Amino acid sequence: MYPAPPPELGQILIGATSFRTPTTVSRPSKSPVDRENFDQRLSGDAAQDGSAITKRQQASLEGFNVPKNVQIAKRFGMIKPSKIFGCGFCLWVISWLYLTLPEPSALATTKGLNQIVTPDVQPQGDLSLSFQWQGQEIANPYEFQAELGITKWFEIAIFQGLKPQETIFGCEVGLVQKDPWLLTTGFVNWSTRGEAPQPLLEAGYYTEHHKLIAGGLIVHGRPEAVLGYAYDYDKHWRFQVDYQSGKENFFTVGFTWSLNDEFQINPAIYFSNDHPENISGYIVFTYTWHIWQPRK
Repeated sequence: MYPAPPPELGQILIGATSFRTPTTVSRPSKSPVDRENFDQRLSGDAAQDGSAITKRQQASLEGFNVPKNVQIAKRFGMIKPSKIFGCGFCLWVISWLYLTLPEPSALATTKGLNQIVTPDVQPQGDLSLSFQWQGQEIANPYEFQAELGITKWFEIAIFQGLKPQETIFGCEVGLVQKDPWLLTTGFVNWSTRGEAPQPLLEAGYYTEHHKLIAGGLIVHGRPEAVLGYAYDYDKHWRFQVDYQSGKENFFTVGFTWSLNDEFQINPAIYFSNDHPENISGYIVFTYTWHIWQPRK
């Protein structure tokens, strides 16, 4: 299983976005009211005791320049777009997904940990498509990922970065895939921007609730250690932490929310090994299709 690939050495990653654009609505210009339109002027006696009520005709809007789109918005009770897509709207969407999507089964899984590759191979015939956003200190800020289980012991993964344009390849071969023991080899981070493949070897001990991972990989000729732990609270929720050595890598804390067998959300916080006070954010959305059934 694959999380986001690490950034290349010497690579400058540029990416910033604004999720909310200020919306301005032109306001109608106001013109002074013509006092000749009053039907009745204040009487002298009523003005003295301060109890007079001024009666006048309804002011005409002919002198106002009201944009047509504002008139339509007011007529139908519409509000500004910046208020529509606020926190309340996001919470409503998440609640709706939780209540309407099917109940997850006991076979629901998660797609790797936050940072490191995990030794469990993608199930045969399953295609997972992901979109991930992350701080540019971690990797390419905007990435798509496809992960496909070719056989019960072999999978491939392809990342497509957007800023900058980059394609990254990886694969895993399951040497041992018999619970609770797992042993996997392969390579990661073979990039079209000149990065060489990084060989890896990982072992795992998986129980119903606890998942332990340890291993290493070769990055630019030097070994780096990887460690990970995950706790599956139930079929919906997983808490996970992982670590990869090297000053350009991170210690991470995150969780995975499985809404059903197909859709998952994984946010995480990254703490830099070199400067632990530097904190970055990461979130990935994954949908899985069962393309074909393995032969029995």
